[in-house]
Amino acid sequence: MRAVHNTDAGIEVLEVPAPDGDGVRVRVRASGICGTDLSMVAMGPLPVTLGHEFSGELPDGTPVAVDPSRPCGTCDQCTEGREHLCRS
Repeated sequence: MRAVHNTDAGIEVLEVPAPDGDGVRVRVRASGICGTDLSMVAMGPLPVTLGHEFSGELPDGTPVAVDPSRPCGTCDQCTEGREHLCRS
């Protein structure tokens, strides 16, 4: 599997290693570029792989939509079921 990586010199195609531990490989079928991605390009540092908002499929063909957030699980927003508003 490959990924596209932005560098100071342009675009680079990388081979993606197999996931370890509890990781799983997702074949990306659609990806958005949002303001966060544009800020990462403008402010650096490069290289960076853009498109943290994406959907795709697992190796067995199961469709998935990926939630790129990593809530802390302990702040008031998280403990009240509003992980999308996490304060971390």
